[in-house]
Amino acid sequence: MDINEIDNALHGIEQMLEVAVRSVLTLYRDDADGPFQLAAPDGALLDFSVLDIERRVKDLRGGLISAHRPQGH
Repeated sequence: MDINEIDNALHGIEQMLEVAVRSVLTLYRDDADGPFQLAAPDGALLDFSVLDIERRVKDLRGGLISAHRPQGH
């Protein structure tokens, strides 16, 4: 995994985290006294973002591990 692949992976993770953070902030509305609420489209986007972050982190970690594995193993 080269530096450009790492940079692209981190950029994607950053974008998905931004979606996740914005979605979580909508859960803390000032006018809501009841349970947290998230509109269905926002919930779907949050779900996608979190699962995408998980996939990207696993891919990035796998790439870094294989890049530093001794030759012949």
